Amino acid sequence: MASAGALTAALGMLVLSLLNYVGLYQSATDQMMRWHMFYTPDVQGTILGMLEAAFITYIVISTYLWLHDMLEGKK
Repeated sequence: MASAGALTAALGMLVLSLLNYVGLYQSATDQMMRWHMFYTPDVQGTILGMLEAAFITYIVISTYLWLHDMLEGKK
């Protein structure tokens, strides 16, 4: 589940960059540059942003699932 979330986050970052390239969602791109340390709407920044988004999402979902399983009493 964490891998699927990470892939979705990375693809979302790619789609945002592609839409910014054609002139759509430029304010969303500005917000993404503020929220993510490595994201910029160029090729290198998009790849780094995708990696950053995937990493953060993977960690958050894995932690949530671990905590959920621990509270449910499963190992």
